[in-house]
Amino acid sequence: MCVRDIVVGSYQTYGNNITASAKFMAFPFEHNGSSLAVLPIDDYGRKPKTMPLLHAHTDTVTDLEFSPFHDSLLATASQDSLVKIWHIPEEGLKESLLNAECTFSLKQKRVESVGFHPTADCLLYSTASNNITLWDLVEQKEMFSNSDHPDTIQSLSWKNDGSLMATNSKDKMVRIFDPRDPRPITIAANT
Repeated sequence: MCVRDIVVGSYQTYGNNITASAKFMAFPFEHNGSSLAVLPIDDYGRKPKTMPLLHAHTDTVTDLEFSPFHDSLLATASQDSLVKIWHIPEEGLKESLLNAECTFSLKQKRVESVGFHPTADCLLYSTASNNITLWDLVEQKEMFSNSDHPDTIQSLSWKNDGSLMATNSKDKMVRIFDPRDPRPITIAANT
């Protein structure tokens, strides 16, 4: 009971190459990684090359994540400097999907990761190079930004209650942020 012949994990990224909600699973389906397969969570077997796809980006998808609040809401990040939000139809993809619900631009920076806030619906983060951005999906605007990391951000994680976030950077430092303040609360060496 598995999905066969997929290309998950063939790209150099800091983000996920596969994600799932209670309803769907999503993963890159082409060698260039710009289109995604979105399948029902209980689907399995070999998939035809002509199946409907989510044509997400013009370049490699570097990260993807389903919302913890909405099983059909998918966020994608890409080397094309864009973050996109997709609403997957309740019945799944019956035809290819080309148009995102909303798109955010990171102004010529490869987006490394994307993810949802653990307790606040419609709040999304993205990282690109040395920048963290928090996005309000309802207003479709930037809420917070920090570009003070001296090197590439490799990961971002939320405290379970959503009150703090931590980043790890190539400079081997961990930074703790309150998302209401763009300056780090604490900076510590990652040993």
